[in-house]
Amino acid sequence: MPPFPYTPPLPHLPRRPNYVINFLTYILRFASLPRAMSDQPKEQTLAEQAPASYECRACGYVYEPNKGDNNRNIPSGTLFEELPIDWRCPVCGAKKSVFQNIGASGAPSGFQENLNYGLGVNRLTPGQKNMVIFGALALAFLFFLSLYGLG
Repeated sequence: MPPFPYTPPLPHLPRRPNYVINFLTYILRFASLPRAMSDQPKEQTLAEQAPASYECRACGYVYEPNKGDNNRNIPSGTLFEELPIDWRCPVCGAKKSVFQNIGASGAPSGFQENLNYGLGVNRLTPGQKNMVIFGALALAFLFFLSLYGLG
């Protein structure tokens, strides 16, 4: 026999939730989320993974690693950082230090797993997307103008 008498809780009395403990649990649970999320490596888009192009600030020539430089026998796929120290701009002869990174060209701007969505539009490069958008606007404008011919 227990040393104290056991009395079960009365079923007709409602139990009050402890709001302070629930609130503190909520704060502690979500306060730890940003630290857990910052530990994950940042996923890069296809444009960030693509090799960067460099533009000559003197004349506007763009060195694209996918094309290389035929004038100086630089094969395609050679990154700008891997060019010889004595390499110069094929148009104006400026040094490598004059070139500025302008980012990747010709790469889709999204993530790899999203390329199959959007009716194939996600596979387009930013330049191709601009052509589709402004081409559709020009076509809509021509259709609008053709309505005047009906009257």
